[in-house]
Amino acid sequence: MDGKMPKLKKAQHEVFAQAIFKGSTITDAAIEAGYSEKTAHAQGSRLLKNVKVSERVKELQNRVENKNIASVTERKEILTELARGNLTDYLEMLPDGATTLTFEKDSPNPRAVLEVTEQMVVSDETVEVRKKKIKMHNPIAAIHELNKMEGQHSPDKMESEIHIHFDKQDEKVL
Repeated sequence: MDGKMPKLKKAQHEVFAQAIFKGSTITDAAIEAGYSEKTAHAQGSRLLKNVKVSERVKELQNRVENKNIASVTERKEILTELARGNLTDYLEMLPDGATTLTFEKDSPNPRAVLEVTEQMVVSDETVEVRKKKIKMHNPIAAIHELNKMEGQHSPDKMESEIHIHFDKQDEKVL
C-alpha cells in the first residue's frame, strides 16, 4: 500500500470530505453530500467529528503538495502572519523621544503590511519632513478566512421557515 487512504466507504461521507477539502462550508458540503438543508449544518458538524471523515479531509489536504501551489499549512501560516501583524512592530523610538515608522524586508511579519508610502511634506520654506504611512492587512479578515478553512465559522446567511397552523375551533374572540 502506498500510504494513501482509500475513498470512504459511504459515498455521502466521501462527497462531504471532498467538498470540505475544496473549501466549502460545513453546511454547503453537507448539502452537496445529499443531506437536507434543514439539517445540513448539524450533519456537517457531526461528520467533521467522525474520525474517518476528518482523516480523509487531512489526507486530501496533505496530498496536494506541489511546489507551485501553496499547501494548506502554508496558506494557514500566511493568514496567521496577517492576523498577528501589529503596527507597533514597525515603530522605532528615536533618541529625542519621537517615534518613526520603519519597515525593512527583515521586519517582523512583513506579509502583514499591505502598503508602505512615503512623501516629502514642506512645513515651511526651510523644513522638509518625510511622512511615512504603513497600511496593514485586515487581521479580522485573515481570522475569518482561517476559520473558514477550519470549518469553524457561521454561515453568512441563515434562513429558517416556521409554519404555524391554527384550528378554527381553537380561535377565540376577545
